[in-house]
Amino acid sequence: MFGASLPNFTMPSPSITSHLHPAHGFHPSSITALTLLNHHQNCTIHLYYTLPPQIFVDPHELALRRASYAYRHWGSTELEKPAHALDRGEADTEVLIIFEDAKFLVGVDGTDTAQREAMIDVPMHLRYGRPSASGGYEEVQLRWPTAFLLCPSDLSSSDHLPSPLCPDLGLPTHVLNSLPPKRSCFSIHPLPSSGPNSNTILLPLGNTAHLAAVEIGTAAVILACFFWLVKVAWDTAGRLDAKRRSGKGNLKRE
Repeated sequence: MFGASLPNFTMPSPSITSHLHPAHGFHPSSITALTLLNHHQNCTIHLYYTLPPQIFVDPHELALRRASYAYRHWGSTELEKPAHALDRGEADTEVLIIFEDAKFLVGVDGTDTAQREAMIDVPMHLRYGRPSASGGYEEVQLRWPTAFLLCPSDLSSSDHLPSPLCPDLGLPTHVLNSLPPKRSCFSIHPLPSSGPNSNTILLPLGNTAHLAAVEIGTAAVILACFFWLVKVAWDTAGRLDAKRRSGKGNLKRE
């Protein structure tokens, strides 16, 4: 008898890809695409970022996106310091993006398919780097976010018992404590064909040979602006005084 070979069906699984746009400059966005399954529609997507010292997010800017997603932020809120001026406790920044996928999911091919895709855009900013003798650029690596789903627990399960959430992800304790209880956790991993799970952005560096000229030029611009403001204030005061005198003269003639 000849045995009939059965087709090899592979069950689809959630996956993630991420990239920076643009891949240069001081204001990129981390754009993450997640391919999910239809039965994940009642789940929330979580993206956990660990940022290098050269990259930060502005909590005020993220707050303006509350119509799209919520967030948690740990680390420095100092937005102006260059990377090399950060204290040790300020260098580590963590961000957790919480995305309600049910409102934003669309079919991968525009139809009602078993797989659906969510796109999440997180604005980021680069700090100034330490100037070098040759200038140029510094390559900064940003790891893809750790992605996972939190879904309502099966009512028949023992969800009242404490259990670690996504133990394979190794999330820090303070992140786990920020998550709602009684949820089932599903990890989302990159596809093996995705290659390195990080993005590279070029951070422009100043040239130490230009520092003296930059400092002199900056001081000159500040002084020029100061004298211009003094002139504008003087001219404005003169016009107001002339109007006041003109008004008094008209009253006397009447």
